[in-house]
Amino acid sequence: MALVRYTIEGLLQLGPLGSTNFLPDTKCLIDDRRIKSPSLRKCEEVPRPNQKLWNFTQNGPIINRDTGRCLEVEMTKDANFGLRLSLQKCSGQKWIIRNWIKHAKQ
Repeated sequence: MALVRYTIEGLLQLGPLGSTNFLPDTKCLIDDRRIKSPSLRKCEEVPRPNQKLWNFTQNGPIINRDTGRCLEVEMTKDANFGLRLSLQKCSGQKWIIRNWIKHAKQ
């Protein structure tokens, strides 16, 4: 099982359930500018730091800090379940994160 996590630093990470650091299988969602689909890469191997950073507010868009493109879901016959993630000019799609983990202040 995988966990997708949006961090306070702006990373969208995919990794083993329960991971809190960059474990060997942790990857970051990136926008490499060249293609319409987002990519997953090992977080420490991303060439430009802003490629892996995203701005997000609850019930708002997810915007890549490097390109300004939005992470959106588009309908297509070519994908599983008819839906695919894409990077494009923001169309007004909004995202909601349903489960939050608040860390205790130290």
